[in-house]
Amino acid sequence: MMLLPLITTTFMLFFAEPPPAPHTPAAPATRRDILANALNLFDQAVDLKDHSSPQAQRLYRQALQGFDALIRDGINNGHLYYDAANAHLRLGEIGPAIADYRRALRLLPSDPDVGRNLNFARSLCEIHIPPTPQGAVLQAVFFWHFDTPLRSRKRVALAAYVLFWLVLTARLLTRRRGAASAWLAAILATVALATGISVGWDMTARQHDRQGVIIADAAVLRKGNGEGYQPQLERPLPEGVEFRVLEDRTDVKKNLWYHIELRDGKDGWIRADQTEII
Repeated sequence: MMLLPLITTTFMLFFAEPPPAPHTPAAPATRRDILANALNLFDQAVDLKDHSSPQAQRLYRQALQGFDALIRDGINNGHLYYDAANAHLRLGEIGPAIADYRRALRLLPSDPDVGRNLNFARSLCEIHIPPTPQGAVLQAVFFWHFDTPLRSRKRVALAAYVLFWLVLTARLLTRRRGAASAWLAAILATVALATGISVGWDMTARQHDRQGVIIADAAVLRKGNGEGYQPQLERPLPEGVEFRVLEDRTDVKKNLWYHIELRDGKDGWIRADQTEII
């Protein structure tokens, strides 16, 4: 009965959904027209071959404006974020591209194209910040947590949980207390508990752990929340660098600043308008 509290926790994790954010969307026909026009503009730009030409860049920008209009209208769709990220990438906007690819990956965790393009966009960042040794060890040991989509871990947790109770019920009804069924029940309980904790950790982190990407070129990480503070690092950070938000404050001019932590554990303050929160 020691796993009884897992019943409530598991069902809360799987079936509790946050209330949708209120918005006033455009008419469906209008949204379809905007999407069709944006995709058509994107295809026209691709057909030009030279993606850096002024005409191609203009078409990519117009396509991006259509995708962004739908996103601002409240459409939370992985394919739409993916299209917007592709447009950002063709425009050379690495930071916004990474942000939209990550949003798309949350909604399309098993889509290989999203993951592939995200990795490509990250490779274009001018610097690579490795994780801390502790973070690297955690990623190596709990690789299944970091590499497996949340939806898949939910299914594994629920399947293991149900099978555990079926095995336990069968042992009680048949009165067969063999070692094999005991080991199977223990393994299923361990899998259900581990994946359940993994799912709960991710869902809690999504609500409380703010992640972001630098979208400005040569953003200075400072020792305090103001332009008067000294730089924290020897060189500015290029766009595309990803971070975690620790806190936020305003300076004397009422400008918002984020206290951020980089993957290697270094921290500092950066202007909010130089970043995009995911």
